Amino acid sequence: MAVLYATVGASFQTPRGQTIQRPADQYKLFAAINNAANNYVTVADNAAQRRATIKNQIAQTTQQLQNATTDAEVQKLHGVLTSLNADLASTDDEVNQAAASAQVQDIQNRNDQQKQIQALTEQQNAEFAESVSNYTAKFQLLNAPTVFPTP
Repeated sequence: MAVLYATVGASFQTPRGQTIQRPADQYKLFAAINNAANNYVTVADNAAQRRATIKNQIAQTTQQLQNATTDAEVQKLHGVLTSLNADLASTDDEVNQAAASAQVQDIQNRNDQQKQIQALTEQQNAEFAESVSNYTAKFQLLNAPTVFPTP
């Protein structure tokens, strides 16, 4: 799989050369979805390899079935074919499960992002209200017109 994302370093430098450390916790969501996507690709690759093997086994068993001469041999090979078809379906289920896990992780990440935005907005609103309250307590507005001395 081609990597679609660039690795983010643990720190970066400002134009003046100051090194800034990135908070690792802020990048966990991204790592989680990358891990889920990598898991999906691994599962899909493994399933594709197993599917090819199973299909070859089905072809061989079908050939043996066509050449079978006894009823017992035919029944045995039908059982083998049934098992191989179940294995084939199972590989599809594994890929679907891995895809669903990646989708769920993405949904959780987007939900958490919205939750963080909501929390930050709430915090900023409370801080602004407190700042305005502190400002009005310190700097009282004049309630009478300013009188300038006459020369």
